[in-house]
Amino acid sequence: MKTQVFLFWACCLFFLMSCNRVDRLVEKMAHSNALECEYVGGLASYPSKQYKRYKKLSRIASPDKLIELTDHDSAAVAIYASHALINRELIAPDLLLSKFLHEDKYASTSCGCLLSSSSASWEVYMEYRNLHLEWLDVDTGEYVIHDTPELFKMDSIVLYANKPGSFLYYVVFQDRKFPEKFNERILELAFNEQNYYALTYVFNHLRKDHTDLLFDTLYLLLEKKSTEHYQKTEIEKMLKNLDENFGKDQYHFN
Repeated sequence: MKTQVFLFWACCLFFLMSCNRVDRLVEKMAHSNALECEYVGGLASYPSKQYKRYKKLSRIASPDKLIELTDHDSAAVAIYASHALINRELIAPDLLLSKFLHEDKYASTSCGCLLSSSSASWEVYMEYRNLHLEWLDVDTGEYVIHDTPELFKMDSIVLYANKPGSFLYYVVFQDRKFPEKFNERILELAFNEQNYYALTYVFNHLRKDHTDLLFDTLYLLLEKKSTEHYQKTEIEKMLKNLDENFGKDQYHFN
């Protein structure tokens, strides 16, 4: 009986100590509130303390604790907890993506000498996507995505989300050839919302059936002042291709 009591209190003490370790880690991560690569600092790079905290959190935190931390006020803590859940395969990644598409969480990022900011939805999507990415040639940027049902579900969620952001649209429309049943939504984004990435998808996969509307919508987007310069360059290439292959010569592209 004494042995059982001793083991009970020993387990309780171990649990409390583990909780305290996690709480101290989370407090430090929240204070920094940044997402960092393994090395930061540019040419004179050095190991990131924040990244080391994340790796330790991933090792010692329980699944329930990590799920709890996805609601943390610190975006960095919530994102790191999500990364741990994904890498430990403790949760369906589409659930995290849906969660953060409905929440406006952003954290500062530091990788090497690059400083920026990133949304939780983007970080969750890319963390899972990169687990299934294989570089064929790093120098040319050639890669292949090993598709999974979970990644397809995530792409579908982005497709029907309310303004998920240009980065997510970019990777989804670049990497995925959607089944025909999704064409209605894609065409809605392309022609009703004049979404550049959806229009590019239509040009690549659906243009034969939508040539006139595609040409007119691309031209309207080209004339918009808000259209990014690199997008205008690509739009001009698409318009010229349509002009040459489908006889759409009224705008006289040279």
